[in-house]
Parts: sequence; structure tokens; C-alpha cells
Amino acid sequence: MQSGPEAWQPPPWYLTAQQIQVLQNLKLNKTILTPQQLIELERLEHNFAIMVQHQKVRRRVCLQIEGTAARSSFCAVCGVA
Repeated sequence: MQSGPEAWQPPPWYLTAQQIQVLQNLKLNKTILTPQQLIELERLEHNFAIMVQHQKVRRRVCLQIEGTAARSSFCAVCGVA
């Protein structure tokens, strides 16, 4: 089994950079969104929250594997910064 950041594939609910930009734009314009855009905003906010929580857990696990946070700001095991 291959390890390192090149081996890890993000889950489908991870937001891309483009989706994060859309999320930010929808948040900025929340008061004028259509019902469909509000649904998309809720979906993106939900997935973003899950993604952030997942990254925190992965980072914590990587730090346990590597031993200490002082060794690196980048996890060699999972690729999470």
C-alpha cells in the first residue's frame, strides 16, 4: 500500500477550490439568493463543516503517528497541513 500525500484521495464531499469560492460568494449574497441558491448554500456549508472536521481528525491522527507537532507542519502520512 502506498503512503504519503500522493496516495490519499479526498472523499467526494470534500470541496474543491472552486466550490469554496462559490460558498464564499453565496454567503456574501445570502440576502438576495433564490431558493435554489439557498439550498446550494446549505449543502456547501454542510460539506465544508464535515470537511474541516475530517481534516482536524486526520491531522490529530497523523500527529499521533508522527509523534509531535513540532516535527513538521505537513503530515507525511496523509498530506494534511
